[in-house]
Amino acid sequence: MNPARQLVRDLFKAGRPTWNVIAEPRTSDAILKPTALVWVPKMTRTDYAGGSFVTSTVDLWLLPPSALAPAKLEDTADDMLVQALELVEAAGSVTWTDAAREQLEDTFHGWHLTLAVAHKITTTKENP
Repeated sequence: MNPARQLVRDLFKAGRPTWNVIAEPRTSDAILKPTALVWVPKMTRTDYAGGSFVTSTVDLWLLPPSALAPAKLEDTADDMLVQALELVEAAGSVTWTDAAREQLEDTFHGWHLTLAVAHKITTTKENP
């Protein structure tokens, strides 16, 4: 797993244990509880005097339960954004660059955040 995706997944699983945190490709017919979707669409290599590192761009979707009434859905989405930004700001190793109110798959309403995580590329025992 990309270290940035794992870090953000673990951050949200620990910091928001009542949320559904999804860090692998899949879709749902419905969002039943507050959900954070995490994936990495882009990585950039950066060289510096001591070596190099990678900055992973992490897409984070914050989706409230889809069965909520429109006004409640909006309030829940906004509350989720505040809670997510509190986690990200406290993490130190993760920064957010922007947040936009959008729709995922023309079905789910929520916040779409772009995060940046600097890390080294490492191999795992499963992927030597």
